[in-house]
Formats: sequence, C-alpha cells, structure tokens
Amino acid sequence: MIEPTESESKVELDRFCEREKVDALYHYRMTPVSLHRALSQGVELDAILDLLKERSRTPLPKNVIFSLESWARSDGMVTWHPDGKLTCDCPEILDRLQFHPELERLGLTRIDRSTAQISGPVDSDSLRSWVRDFGVAFRTPS
Repeated sequence: MIEPTESESKVELDRFCEREKVDALYHYRMTPVSLHRALSQGVELDAILDLLKERSRTPLPKNVIFSLESWARSDGMVTWHPDGKLTCDCPEILDRLQFHPELERLGLTRIDRSTAQISGPVDSDSLRSWVRDFGVAFRTPS
C-alpha cells in the first residue's frame, strides 16, 4: 500500500474535521458541524469511517463510530435497507422525499414517522443520487 503524503492527508481530514494548529502540530477535531459540512458536500459517512480505520494505528474506538453515526442520523441521514425501507430520524426529510418524481414513480409510501417503503426496484446509485438531490446524506448498511 502506498502511504499518502502529508498534504493528501490534510486535504482528506479537512473535509470532515476542524483543523487547529498548536505550536508546530496540527490537531484535527471532529464535531457535529464538521461532519455535517462533509455530508452536505457529498462525502459518504462510510468513506469517512473507512479512512479513519485505515489511518488509525489502533482499532477505531466504538464510541467514535457511534458518535459519528449518531451525528449523521440527527442531521437527517437516510438509510436504505435491503427490504426496500428508507429510514431517517428527521421525518421532514421523508416528507420531502415523497415528492421526488422518481421516488413517487417507484411508489414511495410512508409506513411511520421515521420509515418509508419503496415498492418498485431501484439500484443504490440512483437512489443515492435522488436523495442527494435534497442535500441529504445517504447510507446503505453493510
């Protein structure tokens, strides 16, 4: 594996962290605001987690993973499940998604406050694109 250069690492971390310079060292801090900025710019949560796992010298602490996932969900991230359900902690986002022409054509219906069901077949790339039309982060559970 080729190690990234220092400037490549800075660019990657700057997308979802706040950079602070202390003396000659840089410190990177992840906050809900910095994560929201990244997600709204199209950075995928799983890509962030993969980068952190790849660059970490030790296993990524479970509380870090939990916090990032929790921040993303509270910010309105939509998760697509294998059974065709879309879940989101922000019901207003599901309300808006019901009016997307492609999702309406596929028969998107609300099940409850935080869940909607897609009746027709759809591929994840198309669905990701349609959800991103609303500036919302998208995730398929692994």
